[in-house]
Amino acid sequence: MLCLLEFTKECPKSDLLLVSAMVKNGNELAAWLQTITSGKCQSFSDQWKPTRQARGCVVYNSDETDYLNSRLSSTYNSTKPSSVPKEIKKSMHAHPHALFSLRPGWHPGLRETRLISRITGSNITLGVGSNTRGRWLTANRNEVASAIAIAGVKKGLKVLVFAESVTSTCSIMKKIIESFPKVKHELSDRQIAWRRQAIFEAGSESAIYDCSCGYAAVHHGELLPEERMLIETVYQDKSSELKVLAATSTLAQGLNLPCQLVLLAGTDRIDDKADEDDPEQQKKFRFVLPSHEILNALGRAGRAGLSATGLAIVIPGDIITFSPAGSRVAENSILDTIFSDHDQCLIINDPIELLKDYIEVHGERSEEAEYLFRRVVHLAHPMADENTKLEGTLRRSLSYFRRFSNSGNDSAEEWVTGLCKTVRDAAEVSDVRAKLDWIDLLAGRMGVGRGFLDSLATSIDGAIGQLGNSSFAWMEFALNILINHNEDFDAILRPWNLTKIFGRGYSNVDGSSRRLVAKDGILIALRSWLSGAPMTVIERNIVSFINLNEGNVKRPTSCDSKVKRARRFIIRLIPDLAYLAGCLTQVARGPQLAQDEFGVIALPLVVEVLSASVRRGFDNPYMLAFAAVISDNEKEYEMGRVSIHQDYFKVAVHLRTTGKFSSWSVAKEQMKDAVAVAKTLDT
Repeated sequence: MLCLLEFTKECPKSDLLLVSAMVKNGNELAAWLQTITSGKCQSFSDQWKPTRQARGCVVYNSDETDYLNSRLSSTYNSTKPSSVPKEIKKSMHAHPHALFSLRPGWHPGLRETRLISRITGSNITLGVGSNTRGRWLTANRNEVASAIAIAGVKKGLKVLVFAESVTSTCSIMKKIIESFPKVKHELSDRQIAWRRQAIFEAGSESAIYDCSCGYAAVHHGELLPEERMLIETVYQDKSSELKVLAATSTLAQGLNLPCQLVLLAGTDRIDDKADEDDPEQQKKFRFVLPSHEILNALGRAGRAGLSATGLAIVIPGDIITFSPAGSRVAENSILDTIFSDHDQCLIINDPIELLKDYIEVHGERSEEAEYLFRRVVHLAHPMADENTKLEGTLRRSLSYFRRFSNSGNDSAEEWVTGLCKTVRDAAEVSDVRAKLDWIDLLAGRMGVGRGFLDSLATSIDGAIGQLGNSSFAWMEFALNILINHNEDFDAILRPWNLTKIFGRGYSNVDGSSRRLVAKDGILIALRSWLSGAPMTVIERNIVSFINLNEGNVKRPTSCDSKVKRARRFIIRLIPDLAYLAGCLTQVARGPQLAQDEFGVIALPLVVEVLSASVRRGFDNPYMLAFAAVISDNEKEYEMGRVSIHQDYFKVAVHLRTTGKFSSWSVAKEQMKDAVAVAKTLDT
C-alpha cells in the first residue's frame, strides 16, 4: 500500500492495472484510486471462468465413525491416555465419500442440491487423537490425500496435492511412489543441465529433491531454482509419467500447471514461525486457512489453455459426517467456503490501520506494523517537507478515504491528527535538527533505524581504507555494527528465521546473548556460502555450530538428508543479508564521502556490487563479473554458484584489473578479455 501511495505521488499520470480474482472490494479501491490520481479508474468484476470446475469435500458415513469412536472409548485407559495400542490404530478403517453441491453455494436444508459418492475403491485408515479426556478420530489428511491421488493416477489424471508442510509433501510423495512400478523420465538437455547443477549446488545426488524417476515429486519453498524448474517442466510435459505434485501453498500463488485433480489435505496449518522442535508450540500456532487461500488452491484445478475441466476435493482438518440415508450433513463452516458461488472473498484493507491499533491498544508493534512504523516515522518529523510529511501521506490513504466517505471530513481529519500524534509520541520525535537530512530519508526508504545508518556512516570511511575486495569482510563489518542495534538486528534478520535455521543453537541461548550467538552462526554459514562450498558442507557447518550452543539435550541436532538448514539459510536469510548489504552501499553513496573530480562518489567495486555478490554467493566482485559474462553467453543455466567458483579461478590468472575503485562496466570488460584469453589458450 505504501508503495502504491509513493508511486502515484511521484507518477500521478501513470496508468495502473491491478489484477486479482479474489478481491471483493474492487469498486471501493477504484473510487479511492481515482481520488489520488489524475485520471478515472474503472472496476471490472466478472465471475465467469474459462474452465469448468467441480468441487467436493471428503465426508464419512456416521454409522462407520460412530462405531469407530465407540471402539476408541471402550479401549481408553485414563492412566495411559497417550498410549493407543497399535492394533486399535490399524483398525480405524472407513470409506471416504465426496460431497458435491449441485447448485452454486451451500444449501444444508435442501437435500436435492447435494450428491454424495464413494471416491476410493477401498477403505482408508483414519487417525487417532488422545489426551486425558479421551480418544477421538482424526482426519489423517495426508493418508487420505495419498489414497485419492493414487486413485486419480490410475484414472490417468494429473494430480496436485496441497499439504501443510515440507515434511507432509515428502510423506505423500513417498506413499505414491511406493504404490506404482518404478519409471524413469526422459529429460531434455536443459533439464539434464538443471539436475546436474542442482547436484553440484547441493553437494550430492541424495540431497536434491529429484523428479527424474517415479510418479510423484514435491514442490515447496525450500527448492533450489534448478530443482523448481526441473520439477515444473517435467510435470508440465503431457507425455511425462510424473503424475502427482505434492506441494505447499507456494504453488497456489499463480502458477499455471496442467492439473485435472486438486486435493487440499487439510483446512488448517501450522504457522511458519512455530519451532519445529517444539510440539506444544506447533499446536499453539495452528490456524484455520482463510477463505481466499482455500479458494486459490482449489482454483488450480483446470487451467485455461491447459485443461478444460477440473475437479477439486478438500480433506477437512476435522472429520465431517453424513447420515446413512444422506438426509443430513454435519454442520461445518468450511462447507460455505468450499461451495461458495464466487471467489471474490478477500477485502483489501489499509495496513496503516495497524499502527494505531498496535501502538495504542497492544502497546507493541507486530512485525508488519514495525516495518510500516519504520517506513513512516521520518515523515512525522516537524521539519519534514510539506509534500512528504505524514499528514499528507495519511490524507491520501485508503483509511482516510473510508472515513471521509462514511463520516465526513471532520472525522477523517480527527483520525489524521490522532494517528500523527500517536506515531510522534511512539517515536519520541522532537525538533532537534533544522531539517531532515539524507540519513532520515534513507532510513524511511529502507525501513531501518537512523541510529544504525548513522553508525554505518561514521565507520565507513575507515573501512574503505582498511578492507579489501572481500564480500565476507564487508558483511562482517556490517554485522558488527548491526549487532549494537537490537531493533534493527531483529527487523532485518528476523528471529523466527534464525530459529528455523539454527534451531536450539539459537533458541536455547539466553536472551541477552542470543543475537551475538546468531551473528557468529551467520558468519560461519556466510563464509561457506561465499567461498563456493556446496550445501552439504554448509549444512555440516551449521549443525556443528548448533551442537556447540544447544546445551545438554537428549538428542543432539544432526545433519538433514536434504540439507534443510542450508536451504533455509540460502532461501530465507541470504536475501535479508543482501538487503543489509544494500543498506551499506546506500550509506556509502551518502554525501559525507569525498567525491571525485566528476562529482560522482568513488566507491570500491566490492561495495558497489555487494548486495548482488551476497545474493549470488561470490566473495569477489570479479567473480560476479565472470557470472555476468557467462550469462551474456546464454550458458548460465549450465553454471551455478559452485561451478562458477570452480571455473573462475581458471580464468582469474588472466585477469588484469585497475584497482579496487574500478567501475562495474570496466570490470565486466576486463573479465570478457580474461575469458577470451583463457578460451584461446584452451584451444
